[in-house]
Amino acid sequence: MLTQNDLVARWRAIPQYNGGYQLVDATHPLHWYVGYSDVGRRTLMLIAGARFKQLQSSRSIEVSQRQRPQDEKWTLSFDLLLSEQSDVFAFFCSDIIEYTRSCSSEAEGVQLIEKRWMQWNLLLEKQRKTLLSASEQLGLIGELYTLIQLIRMGKKPDEAVSAWVGPEGADRDFEFSDVWYEVKTTGAASQTITVSSLEQLDDSIAGHLRIVRADKCSPERSDGVTLDALVDEAKETIGSSLAAASSFDRKLLQIGYLSRAKYASQKYLISSFASYRVDSTFPKILRSSISSEIVSARYDLSIAAIEPWKE
Repeated sequence: MLTQNDLVARWRAIPQYNGGYQLVDATHPLHWYVGYSDVGRRTLMLIAGARFKQLQSSRSIEVSQRQRPQDEKWTLSFDLLLSEQSDVFAFFCSDIIEYTRSCSSEAEGVQLIEKRWMQWNLLLEKQRKTLLSASEQLGLIGELYTLIQLIRMGKKPDEAVSAWVGPEGADRDFEFSDVWYEVKTTGAASQTITVSSLEQLDDSIAGHLRIVRADKCSPERSDGVTLDALVDEAKETIGSSLAAASSFDRKLLQIGYLSRAKYASQKYLISSFASYRVDSTFPKILRSSISSEIVSARYDLSIAAIEPWKE
């Protein structure tokens, strides 16, 4: 598997101007090359025999195609426009190269590229010019804290990252085959948590409600943690699993997270953590118990009142 670090090493080994292009992998069914554009931008280029569909560029990656006069073959180029997103670009390049590795023909490979780029373009368009909101940052902190805990409790990194389905819009944050976890991050003084949908706690399989208490704190506090630091800790906990690391990066992108100076400077104090077993006796609103005319609902739970279900 070709990683983003492998690609970064390739770019660094090529002179930025007039350095030419290097074939990425002679065993790959497609002819992928890395190098630099005429104006010195990092580039991933494919050479193929047929013209591609017109692919739309994103704010950070320009997509272009040309026909070579010497052999009439076509090149499809992905050029990095924003140097501050070089890590995301390397991740994209690694992903699309590996995504097409199993193709049986050039035509199939081109179709896979077009499909994958459409998916990536949607993700890149979701990247925010502004920071994640305060509530989104807190929510991500709670989910990352839980992911780290689950792996340290014995879950395999691949399994834990795969089960982290909150970024994909699932009803609950973590879904394993035999158990689920819903994470609520709230302030130390909060007395309630909000269940945001009827489906969130309504499942025939017993699960766990995890409440993480976190608040902003002074940058001088040694026991505080930044969002960037928690992301780095999660990556260290995931370890050497390339599949898990790749999936983790993709899910961060889906959320809209990219490392920013603000995330590296604002600290949060995680003051407590508690887990509650959500079984058939746990207080919750079941869809089967309400009128069919009610299509959605959200409700608040008293944290003190659910103490009997605390684990």
